[in-house]
Amino acid sequence: GAAVGVSGQAFTILPKQTACYHCMFPSLDEESMPTCSIEGVHPPILSL
Repeated sequence: GAAVGVSGQAFTILPKQTACYHCMFPSLDEESMPTCSIEGVHPPILSL
């Protein structure tokens, strides 16, 4: 899963049974993604 700012996502990845993170989001570029150190994380998001 992932969380940044006020949004987050959670999903289950089963090795060799389900798609990996990169398979699900192949166009994501790590350099252009927001980071927690820049955007922060809204604490209630982490408790979901």
